[in-house]
Amino acid sequence: RARTSRVPGDRLERGGPGLPLQGAALQTQRAVFRWWMGDARGAQELVGTLVRTHPQDAAAKAFLASIYERMNRLDEAEALARSVAVMGSAAADSTRREADHVLATLMLRRGNASGARTLLEQSGPRNEHDTSHYFKLAEACDKLGESEPAMQALSIAHALQVRDSQATHPEDFAADARALPAALIEVSADAYLAWPSL
Repeated sequence: RARTSRVPGDRLERGGPGLPLQGAALQTQRAVFRWWMGDARGAQELVGTLVRTHPQDAAAKAFLASIYERMNRLDEAEALARSVAVMGSAAADSTRREADHVLATLMLRRGNASGARTLLEQSGPRNEHDTSHYFKLAEACDKLGESEPAMQALSIAHALQVRDSQATHPEDFAADARALPAALIEVSADAYLAWPSL
């Protein structure tokens, strides 16, 4: 009889541990939620289980590769991202672009700005809201000393940010809108005196 597991991910053990509760889609949604909440380890556990139980799930592999990159498990991130790249038509275009983005990020971290730029330009943005793609492309161009394409990429990224903000917060763009408040961090006198000299 099925029994509920209390381990991370609320998995349902049917014939063995690690089978995702109510399918891969819900497992992925739970992982995304944990990722957004800053729980990288919890997201990694959920997606890692999904990859083990569904080894042909290219989207899960790409997501796990992204998580590994953020957790500084760079070799594991690269291996997973490259495994998506060789899946061919078994992986959706958006999933292959996600894997390419991970590989480009790894290239930048390892000093290969030229390779990162080429891959990002070949792959393209992951979706119509992908500001990260253009910021990453700008970073690669900047590291190569290519200021004009870097500024072009930044211009696109900022335009996308404005467009999305207008859609979600139109009141901020009204003619009589007040200036957005600055986020100020208060520092006490004692804390200031305790700062190291640079």
